[in-house]
Amino acid sequence: MEHVSDSGLAAIQRTVELAELRLRTESGEALELRLRAKLSQGDVAEAVDVSVGTICRWEMGNRRPCGPRALAYSRLLAALRDLLDRQDQDSNHHGQPSV
Repeated sequence: MEHVSDSGLAAIQRTVELAELRLRTESGEALELRLRAKLSQGDVAEAVDVSVGTICRWEMGNRRPCGPRALAYSRLLAALRDLLDRQDQDSNHHGQPSV
């Protein structure tokens, strides 16, 4: 079995993140996550250091995210997904009757 260097593993991880991001933007999930988190395009743009227009184009599918800022966007979306999933779990847990 061939050894993969740390830099090779990092490149693989970045590629997976980029693929995940593109799936999220193309499916509309990126827009849905932002809206559910009650964030504006400006909030997201500031967080990942791009223009509001770039976020708009990514969300609308007019441009494909790429580069380091896209990876930052991917990590932000993953964090929002985790946050919203935890919030949903807490809501479901607290909404169930006690036994």
